[in-house]
Amino acid sequence: MRGDLSADVSQHGIIQRSMVHLFSRLTEHDYTDIGVKCSFLEIYNEELEDLFVGHGSAKPKKGAVKPRLTLVDHESRGCVCKGLTEVKVDALDQVMGLLNEAEAKCRYSETKMNKMSNRAHRIFTLIVDFKRYDTPVTATLTFVDLAGSEDISKSGAKGMTAREAAHINKSLLTLGRYSLNAVL
Repeated sequence: MRGDLSADVSQHGIIQRSMVHLFSRLTEHDYTDIGVKCSFLEIYNEELEDLFVGHGSAKPKKGAVKPRLTLVDHESRGCVCKGLTEVKVDALDQVMGLLNEAEAKCRYSETKMNKMSNRAHRIFTLIVDFKRYDTPVTATLTFVDLAGSEDISKSGAKGMTAREAAHINKSLLTLGRYSLNAVL
C-alpha cells in the first residue's frame, strides 16, 4: 500500500501518491480551515487493534487499560471504529513516519508461498475537514490491505500461522462491515 520510501517516485505506493495529490490540491483551491487526520486499524484473528495507539499525544498513561475498540454507525461517516486513535497530520513525511511506526506492530509470517505474508487486514483512513466558500466539508479516503489467504496444504503453514490462516477469512466479515459504508 505504501510502497518504497525512497526518492524514486516510480516506487511510491498508493498512499504516498494519494497524499502528495491531496496536500497539493488542498493548497490549490479556495479551501479554508483545513484539518487532516488519519487512523490505522488492524483486524487480526477477529480482534480490532489500533496501530497508532501509543503515538505522540495518544500515548497511554502508565498502567492505563487499552481502550476497547468497537464498530459503530456514525451519522455522517457510516461505520467507524469507536476508540480508534485519529492523529492530526500536516505533511506527507509525517504520514509516512506514522506508517513506519505502525509497521513495526504489524503481523507477518513466512510461508512456502510468500516470504512476508500479511496475517491481518489493515485499514488506513484519512479524514479531511475543510471549508469551501464557507461551506463545511468532510471527506474520507480509506485504504484497505487484505491479509494473505493461502491454502494451508499448499503454503505449508503450521502452528500459529495455520491458526491465523483459519481466522483470516472469518475476519473478512468484520472488514466488510467496516468498509462497506466507505464505498456506499
